[in-house]
Amino acid sequence: MLPDVPTAVELGYDVTLGRWRAFAMPADADPAHVETLYGLISEAVASDAYQEVQEQAALQFRSELLDPEEFQAFIEEEIEVYTRVLDALGLLN
Repeated sequence: MLPDVPTAVELGYDVTLGRWRAFAMPADADPAHVETLYGLISEAVASDAYQEVQEQAALQFRSELLDPEEFQAFIEEEIEVYTRVLDALGLLN
């Protein structure tokens, strides 16, 4: 979309970041409720209306719907990465 703007990788930085969005529920939520919410979100994400909004807001890059278990693994990895970064910057106590 921005052919004259280099990416971080093109500038020599081995880093890629993207926006992500999530819905959260209490850890002890009823699994049936979790599945119901995930099913509704899956339907919404597949809709033409959402696809249009996603494109208008440039959210389509790295866009992927993760199921609850996949998202749990993803967020744990994000926490690990940012903890290392903040520690390296001396921002953790």
